[in-house]
Amino acid sequence: MRLVSKLILIYLIIELAIFLVISSIPSYNPSVLQEYNGLENSVQNTTYFGKVLMIFPHNLAIATADFIPIIGILVFGITIADTAYVISVVSTHLGIPGIAAAISLLLLPHSAVELPSYAVAVGAGTYIVINRRDWKRSLLTYIVIPVELFFAALIESSLFYVPNPLIMWVATIPVLIGIYFLYEKIQKYADKVSVATQVGYLGFRNTQHYYTNQFFSLYKDAWNKGIMYETQGQLQAAIDNYWSAILYLLDAIAVKLNLPYTTKEDLYRIVQIASNYYPNVMMLFNKVQTDFQVIRDPLLISDLKYLATLLENSYFNPTIRP
Repeated sequence: MRLVSKLILIYLIIELAIFLVISSIPSYNPSVLQEYNGLENSVQNTTYFGKVLMIFPHNLAIATADFIPIIGILVFGITIADTAYVISVVSTHLGIPGIAAAISLLLLPHSAVELPSYAVAVGAGTYIVINRRDWKRSLLTYIVIPVELFFAALIESSLFYVPNPLIMWVATIPVLIGIYFLYEKIQKYADKVSVATQVGYLGFRNTQHYYTNQFFSLYKDAWNKGIMYETQGQLQAAIDNYWSAILYLLDAIAVKLNLPYTTKEDLYRIVQIASNYYPNVMMLFNKVQTDFQVIRDPLLISDLKYLATLLENSYFNPTIRP
């Protein structure tokens, strides 16, 4: 599962938990009840498409706010909690258990389409913070949100005109399937965009001169595999391939400088030479090596990428000498 998909799933679970917990707490607030009744009457007194045009822009504005990195997490929590609180107030007034009202609402067809859209929004926004270099994936993922919310508004508006709301599940299931395939298609396209972007960032450009040798080719192959695993959310496999790529790149530098590269001491000599030109290399290499062997935290990936950038600069630097 891709990292962005994991984030969306986590936020969806959080969303449902907040929704169920807060709605189950009895609340009494006449002003909130009055506001709710006024809003419900205004929606009921409009045409079908009038309902759609009231519901869709409102929900899209909320989802767009959820999409804003960092701030969106706060907006996400507040809006879900506020919705659950309104349900609690209304159910308390009607003498109905709030948890029962919340579950009944979740079983309505439009909820299955609408609620995940907010998780998609905040998940995609969070992904930008975690993996800024893959920001295009988040923007592409946003495409799903207006599509999802528009269909949710169509379904929700239709509930006012059918004898049994559950009938609309007949239309909702195909919509959910279509949205899933749209999401997957977007993610596969984002995989290609991500690989092209990251490879370009690391300098694999035909216009750039570099010394061709076997180890540099192995470095590129291992690095591309690391990118592929990272975009799929397989972070440990990504770390393994990124680290292998670093070692191949050190071998490539050794070949360029006509130095041996068979022992651990040879490896450290190459790192030291690179450090003479780029002072952070030795410190970063030691940190990455320790973290790789002991911690293997996903945050290690950013250090590996930075180290690769410095070592590539060393590899391409025509003035570097032993």
